[in-house]
Amino acid sequence: MHFLNRDDAVSEDESSSGATRNYFIRHWNGDLSLPISYWVNLILFVGLGAFGLVFLFALFENAVNDLRIASFGWLMFWPLVYGLWVWAVVGVWRSATNHVHRSGPSGWATVAKAMVILSAFSTAAQMTKSAIPQMLSVERLRLGMIRLGKLRTYDFAENGTSIEIHGVLSQSSRSLCKTSQFFSEGSPRCAPI
Repeated sequence: MHFLNRDDAVSEDESSSGATRNYFIRHWNGDLSLPISYWVNLILFVGLGAFGLVFLFALFENAVNDLRIASFGWLMFWPLVYGLWVWAVVGVWRSATNHVHRSGPSGWATVAKAMVILSAFSTAAQMTKSAIPQMLSVERLRLGMIRLGKLRTYDFAENGTSIEIHGVLSQSSRSLCKTSQFFSEGSPRCAPI
């Protein structure tokens, strides 16, 4: 006697309607094969995705002129990386469970689940040591709770084409460059290096 279970109902609905679900949803549900879920989505996609996010946020940081706005971008970085990681490991875990139901070897499913558990420990340690302290520091910076240092003195260079800033180069240094009282039409231009 065969009873219709949830997996059978999903496959019958899909075959009758001809509709395919989104790749990301299929991974999340564990519908993809274990090798695709583990090697492509977890190792390759998450690894490249994290490096891609670092690159995009570095571009964002260089494109904006305000350190507080740039810090907001970096504040979004960690949740995006960890969100991508959660999507990947949940899909691998579910795929490993389904791998056995699809008559796959249980050894590979066990290995995949063990790697997910080790990854969870590693990720928790990384969050504790890096991500959470960085997010807290960046949020305090964004809110103006961290002083970046005060501009001590400044002088016009002898050649008259630049300003010499003595002290910590900070947000106030950039503000100095934009202050109109130091520059008039045709005077030297100050740009961050």
